[in-house]
Amino acid sequence: MNKRFQHPINILENISGKLFLLIIPILRTLIYVIINGELAGWIQGAWLDLLVVLVIIGSGIYRWAFLRYRYSEKGLWVYKGILCTGVVFLPKEQISYLSRREPWYLRPIGAVKLQADTDGGGKRNYDVSLTITRKESVLLVDTLFSARLEPVEERYQAKTGRVFLYALLNTNNLSGLLYFAAGLTTAMRIFGQQLQDILREGVRWIAEFFSNSLSPALAVLAAVVLLFWSGIFLAHLFYLLRFRCRRSQNVLRLSCGLISQYHTHMAVRRIHSVTLVESNLSRIMGMGYATLRCSGYGKRDGTNNLLVPSCPMKELRQQTFSLLPEWKEVENQLTPRRCIWRYLGFPAIVMGIVTLLILIPGFLVEGIGATLWWVWGTFLLPLGWLFWLRWRGYRHAGIGVKEGWVTIRTMKGYRLTTTLVHRDKIVLAHLRQSFLQKRSGQCDLICYIYGEGRDRVVLAGLKKTEAKEYLLRLGILMPEDE
Repeated sequence: MNKRFQHPINILENISGKLFLLIIPILRTLIYVIINGELAGWIQGAWLDLLVVLVIIGSGIYRWAFLRYRYSEKGLWVYKGILCTGVVFLPKEQISYLSRREPWYLRPIGAVKLQADTDGGGKRNYDVSLTITRKESVLLVDTLFSARLEPVEERYQAKTGRVFLYALLNTNNLSGLLYFAAGLTTAMRIFGQQLQDILREGVRWIAEFFSNSLSPALAVLAAVVLLFWSGIFLAHLFYLLRFRCRRSQNVLRLSCGLISQYHTHMAVRRIHSVTLVESNLSRIMGMGYATLRCSGYGKRDGTNNLLVPSCPMKELRQQTFSLLPEWKEVENQLTPRRCIWRYLGFPAIVMGIVTLLILIPGFLVEGIGATLWWVWGTFLLPLGWLFWLRWRGYRHAGIGVKEGWVTIRTMKGYRLTTTLVHRDKIVLAHLRQSFLQKRSGQCDLICYIYGEGRDRVVLAGLKKTEAKEYLLRLGILMPEDE
């Protein structure tokens, strides 16, 4: 196949980072025309402005003209440079991830951002990133992943209500805030003074509305926090709407997006791990979600490596293992022992200290008992909830192995996680002991999973002798290890 050029819109993408150079003609125009009113002098020196613009456009055309690509059943080639040339080759068998991203501003012109990644890529950047036509991207994916030749075996489409629930419970990422800030900045450029007047009037109305119950400063602060949270939530929701997943033999294909569309293709054999998660809020409703780790998936946003959005835990397992029937979940065979204080100690100590701080003033000072008990109840509610979460984490924790498939259940922050990984994907496991654990003979098991960046699972409170014998039986630790 002949070498191909990217979509011409890539020229504008290449010069987007150099637009700051336009400050030279802008300043010259400001000085000559607006301040001094010398239109003739500005026209005489227009060659300098033209030179700056030509340099910016020329750099974009150069990068577009001397970056070409081709593909076949063997893999993907990317050629760069004219004097100092370089070639990037991704073998078909080593490609883990292919993504076709269609932002809203590229869809009208039929352009697509295509990213490809392997296990050997960098942590933050894709191995290959191209801007090509929509038709060409479909042909490229079909060639490298044979998507059209393999029948669809399993389908899953998330219900809108469950996508809404997932976005509501997991709206805490910085990327949504950045999207919202960028959108607000763009809107202010377009609408100018009119939008500024609307925002100023909105802030004044909020301050007057809450003036009788809250101070104006707190009211405005609360409104700003709510506004930004709403922007994050909407960005997250629009990204996840129309979420669906299809399994075609050895390819897992995910699609989502309402305004901008995202199409992800992953090689099943190159998926590193699958995790079932119950967050601190979703557990109350008996809901959970599933994520997976594969090189390239979620690399730029970090939190959107979703496999199944919110649904009841029983259905979550059914959907996950229907899409990935090779993956096996195993019951706990080794669990934490005699370490309940490790899980419940912090909330128990804080509850005891708060109770003492309430009782002492209550006995010494008359007339404030009711107020102090109200304060105690206010603190007790979240601490009691934390105590219950830690208790569930203690009952949940453990590890099991069967036919090479490892299941590690642990508590990460305030979430219960069930991580499924094949034995071959665990690149390192070691036992860690604190000075307190040495006296009791306990340890923490830390498993590092293969993939880009650091991905580790920590299982706390195991008996060291039992944990070491268990890992020796799996072949993860050698007999001479101490």
